[in-house]
Amino acid sequence: MLAGCFEPDIPLDTPLALAPRGSVEQNIQIKSKVNYVVDIVFAKGSTPHEKLKELIGAMGICQIGEACSKGVVIPVRWSLRSVENGNIVASGEVNSFESSAWSAADVYRRIGGFSVDRGNYLFKMEVLRDVPELAILRTRVLIYHPFK
Repeated sequence: MLAGCFEPDIPLDTPLALAPRGSVEQNIQIKSKVNYVVDIVFAKGSTPHEKLKELIGAMGICQIGEACSKGVVIPVRWSLRSVENGNIVASGEVNSFESSAWSAADVYRRIGGFSVDRGNYLFKMEVLRDVPELAILRTRVLIYHPFK
């Protein structure tokens, strides 16, 4: 077995403000040409599960007859630019809603993904309007390669 083959591949994990609307601009290093995902991650903290489902989205997992929230919309724009030549190699603009995964500590919301060559890149992301409904949650942007 190769040493380090199970180490997480996380080029970015940084806080993101939703109210007032925030932005991220950070250099990242991509180590291998694999599929990366860009998620907004919300810390559950002490927020009740039902409130999290209402705010972030229930992922379509609801009881029959129960309201099934898709969560509060977060409009975002993001881009990934090669440091070497300045070209934008991946980007997106989305009205993000609905959770995409839940863990013991966090709730995830997918906003995009990319696969690019190894190298150094400038990642930029901006929230396009204040989202005060979600300001009660500690929020961050996470770029990672999910293990399959």
